[in-house]
Amino acid sequence: MLRVLVAVLAVVQQTGATATQPTKDDLLGPGSGPWSVGTPESVGLSSAKLRASEEAVNDRVSGRVCYIVVKDGTIVEETYRLGHTQNSTMSGFSTTKSQCSSLYGIAREEGWADPMEPIAARNADTRQCNPSAEFRHSLSMTGESDDLAQPEWEYDTAGRRCLDTLSDFIEENNPEGVSAEEWKDRKWTGPLGIEHSTWTSGASGTLPCGSGAVMSCRDLARTALLWTNNGQWPEHGQLVSEEHISAGRRRGPEGPGARLDGPACERFHAACATPPLLLVSSS
Repeated sequence: MLRVLVAVLAVVQQTGATATQPTKDDLLGPGSGPWSVGTPESVGLSSAKLRASEEAVNDRVSGRVCYIVVKDGTIVEETYRLGHTQNSTMSGFSTTKSQCSSLYGIAREEGWADPMEPIAARNADTRQCNPSAEFRHSLSMTGESDDLAQPEWEYDTAGRRCLDTLSDFIEENNPEGVSAEEWKDRKWTGPLGIEHSTWTSGASGTLPCGSGAVMSCRDLARTALLWTNNGQWPEHGQLVSEEHISAGRRRGPEGPGARLDGPACERFHAACATPPLLLVSSS
């Protein structure tokens, strides 16, 4: 069985009087620096209940190696299994799709990306996307549809069929004129304070959007918290377009392949659309 990372984030407004009230940035997360770590009780949670929650997750979904709870921008619960530590890394698999979506969302916030624009108008190659597909179709994994007026969702597992047009776009169009990998490091890895993760272009020369990011659980939590914050990040303001975050949370069209549905989908709204694929709980 695959052993994959899991980050469970609970992000709520701090209540009650304290000696030192946190700033708005404190509540959003660590910024480019180290995580703040506290106790569950310091933010009104129960250590016993969080431990019970971790044990329940592990019993029902075997093979998980880490469990993190973040409240008010602070890690308040952190458990590792199977010999892993906070610095351990392993494949993030399809969380990479979420990361590519974030990169495009940063480009939108900077003003040089438009999801309504045809892929062919900006990229040298549309891969296996419909030649008339727009970037919004790639983002929602409907870009291979024969009829774009009635698009169908199809999971692009490796990303090479259509989803990689997002990293192609960054490679070919970023104002700095650098590779997609270098642009990612400047605009995403650095600002988020990613410490123990790698996501490289490899032999293909393409920054992969389907899979390929190798992450620590703490770093994965940063990427999820960015979406929970509606694209805001301490020290960097609106890093990812808020409109992009909102669009990524809307349910996409149906199509072949397994999808999370029903009450679970409504609760964990990020799983109802692609991307993002991170399950982020807000309470």
